Amino acid sequence: MMMVSKSLDGNYLTEISNGTYNLYADNAEAAQSLHPHEFIESALAACMNITTRMVLDRMSLKYEGVEVKVLLTRKTKEETKIEYKIDIKGDIDEAVKKQITDKVFNCPVRRILTSHIEVVEEE
Repeated sequence: MMMVSKSLDGNYLTEISNGTYNLYADNAEAAQSLHPHEFIESALAACMNITTRMVLDRMSLKYEGVEVKVLLTRKTKEETKIEYKIDIKGDIDEAVKKQITDKVFNCPVRRILTSHIEVVEEE
């Protein structure tokens, strides 16, 4: 399903919907919603979190939770840096955690973000 963004009253307030769920974005400093680039961060964080849990489940490892932090920084107009940290909570050996996070690096959203992306107007 295509995402739809509609303008709302307020300084650049925008409703984003997939037809079932609604999210809100704004460009204001004191916004009550996410900034647009935070959707990129949240997509990557969610994908890495889900992928980590899938790997843990496939390995039949018990864990208490997974926390993923993602920060997008625009270094220049042409350069963007995305940093992440995956924290697997539970009694799992650090070497095993490293193996898991190495696998998670290839989650689907990260592959999309690091591939050639073409943005075109729909005909």
